[in-house]
Amino acid sequence: MARQHFVITRRQALTSGLSDNQISDALASRRWVLLHHGVYAVASSPATPARSLMAACLAGGPQAVASHASAAWILGLTDRAPARPAITLPVGRKRRLEGVDVHRSRDLDPSRILERRGIPYTDALRAITDLAAEVDAGRLNPILDRALANRIVTLDGLEREIDRRSQRGRKGPGQLRRLLTERGLSGGPAASVLEAEAMRMFRAWDVPVLSRETQAGPGGRYRIDFVLGPKLAVEVDGYAYHWSPEDKAYDDARRNRLRADGWTVLVYDWRAVRFEPARVIADIRRALAA
Repeated sequence: MARQHFVITRRQALTSGLSDNQISDALASRRWVLLHHGVYAVASSPATPARSLMAACLAGGPQAVASHASAAWILGLTDRAPARPAITLPVGRKRRLEGVDVHRSRDLDPSRILERRGIPYTDALRAITDLAAEVDAGRLNPILDRALANRIVTLDGLEREIDRRSQRGRKGPGQLRRLLTERGLSGGPAASVLEAEAMRMFRAWDVPVLSRETQAGPGGRYRIDFVLGPKLAVEVDGYAYHWSPEDKAYDDARRNRLRADGWTVLVYDWRAVRFEPARVIADIRRALAA
């Protein structure tokens, strides 16, 4: 019971050598308390979120796993456990558990079920995709930020998960894809395509371009996408966040050295160029005026 957050099932108790009478006596003497049908806890143990989640998984049966907000909590993507434990069962298993959000799935992959402190749970890619069907962008964004920043998931991994689970009737994958696109994290064109689109934007707004793909900075070591004025550089990133940490560190260092050399460097992703050209042009005109 200590390995299971002081929770045990009736079957486990009988297998461990206790009799029906001993189980009944433990309940009658209030040494144990009933949490769900056939699931008991040591009465003196703290009623923690982990105990409640462990009990829900045990009550759900051998294939039940923590999922959705509960899996996100186990993964450290949220600071607090949800008010109601969330578990997922294979389709066909009938369970109604009081105080528990029970989901059913046709594609629970045993190879992707993890375990922490005795509690089985779905992996981060599935947890985030499942949550996207239930929570709004305001709640999902911090979870997504933490998962990406801590390298628990990658955008490539999320996109593969979206493709894998994009089936009729499922809200989560589509909602998650829209959120990634709205944030400029996914769906952008290749760098050369985006540079061409940026060039069309400059022409449409009558912003002259002095040069493209210019070598500049100390010793002419660094390439700049567009030079729009004396030491005014504009860079466009086709795939925001789709670079490795090493590539991003190199880009940051390169731009910092350009700034130290007197350059003003403005950086925009594909979403800004495509959907917010007025803001981009306003930034550029302010920089030119300065």
